[in-house]
Amino acid sequence: MPGTVIGIPCFNEEEFIAGTLISALRQLDDASDLEIHISDNCSTDETLRRVESVIDASPKHASKVHVHLQTSTTTVEGNFWNVFDTTDSEFFLWLGAHDQISSQYIFRGVGHIVANPTTSMFCGT
Repeated sequence: MPGTVIGIPCFNEEEFIAGTLISALRQLDDASDLEIHISDNCSTDETLRRVESVIDASPKHASKVHVHLQTSTTTVEGNFWNVFDTTDSEFFLWLGAHDQISSQYIFRGVGHIVANPTTSMFCGT
């Protein structure tokens, strides 16, 4: 079981998904117990091809990325919950398929929660 999972639900995000995934992959440099789960909601554009090309360009992290393909299009909310429901971790972060996070975002945020047990969530500015 990974300590932290970044969940990326997506649908037709070919323009942005590479940058999003690269920013998530950078988190792996500081967190060995991190996985990235992508749930594609039957995209009709080149989203999946872009995801595969980023994974292929990052072979040392490829085993930490899991792509789930929906068998039929679901609601936006359903795709968000799918990526959450298919994981088992102590910490979870939803990352929009057109968003990016800064270097050490997970490392610093999880570190803060662990050091301050009354904290239940963190977000960027």
